[in-house]
Amino acid sequence: MSGLVIVGIGTIIFLVLNGIIVSISIRDQLNGGMNFYEVLVKIVPHGVFEVPALLCASIIGFKSITIIVRILFSSHPNKKILIDETFKIILLIFIIILLLFLGAVVEWYIT
Repeated sequence: MSGLVIVGIGTIIFLVLNGIIVSISIRDQLNGGMNFYEVLVKIVPHGVFEVPALLCASIIGFKSITIIVRILFSSHPNKKILIDETFKIILLIFIIILLLFLGAVVEWYIT
């Protein structure tokens, strides 16, 4: 419901903050003596799964905008639109869970 009120602004802030945190972490590792290749080897394997999961979660944050636009400008009944968007959100949640699980397995056993 909060996404509906702030229309995705929280999602944008979350993505920017996450990028800043990852960038600071990479900078600190490089300043600590780790070379760029080592940093990539430690981040990329599980990031392959976690970044798409983060982007899928962000899509959910923007779904309120989609719902509003579809209700205002669509000829379909509102109930059909809500059911359709709810199904898409549930599907995205399952994809996020799968991606995060795979990222955790890679992080645990590989990096």
